[in-house]
Amino acid sequence: MRILTVPALLLIPSMNARSASLELVAVADTELRATTPDGVAAGSTIVAGGLGDFTANETRRALLRFDLAPIPANAVVREVQLTLEIVRVPQNPGSAPFELRRLLGAWSEVAASWNSRLAGVPWQTPGALGVSDAEGTVSSTAAREGLGAMSFPSTATLVADVQGWLRDPATNHGWLLRSQSEDLLRTARHFASREAVIGTTRPKLTVTYSLPPVIESLSIEGSEMVFQFAARAGETYRVEGREILVEGEWEPGQTFGPFAEDQSVVVREELIAGASSRFFQVSVE
Repeated sequence: MRILTVPALLLIPSMNARSASLELVAVADTELRATTPDGVAAGSTIVAGGLGDFTANETRRALLRFDLAPIPANAVVREVQLTLEIVRVPQNPGSAPFELRRLLGAWSEVAASWNSRLAGVPWQTPGALGVSDAEGTVSSTAAREGLGAMSFPSTATLVADVQGWLRDPATNHGWLLRSQSEDLLRTARHFASREAVIGTTRPKLTVTYSLPPVIESLSIEGSEMVFQFAARAGETYRVEGREILVEGEWEPGQTFGPFAEDQSVVVREELIAGASSRFFQVSVE
């Protein structure tokens, strides 16, 4: 009997494959200005929030995008953190909680404005808050009144954004950055852009991920196929099988976990009499 094993695309990493972290610098960023709605802004800073009296409390928002190509396409994203450097604040700055929203359409650094995302292609709603412009759910929030680094903490939504972009890179349009108090005076912040002279201040995305495990030690013992995989603490695993790799429903098998600590799991699956082949996958419930 010919037996093949196939790991699922999104499995928990083996104990021998520790989580890895990558720091990525933005590949595109720009700002949108409400009082110059067709103007394109570029420079060493990006601004978001409500400005002061001299600019009639203009509202500005920013766009950021990161290239995820250095991360393996089959990676399981564990944590995501976005760090921006505040390099200028208004006098007597107001409270400025900021938010990230996943963008739903392509935009260009050299064409994006308050009114348009690409040359000749408008946002659904000026300022990029239409339902087809940006996701309604906020991915993460952060706040800082003074100068220095402001970090958006990892959330389930922020992780899902990056995981989705890894699965389908064509949907990676980055995030919209805006102040949740943008209608108030002096809530704007100047953030270092990807063109900032000091490289350490540029927008930075830190992604912690792990890779799928490998089904190991395959053998046939009597009427059973025996193999093992490395399980991670706190996770529940499901073994499924089918006779043809590329078609048919996966048939449910055993479940394992959750475990108190990382460990190796031995799986024994009964082989189907008369089947010329059998394929197995291990996935996370």
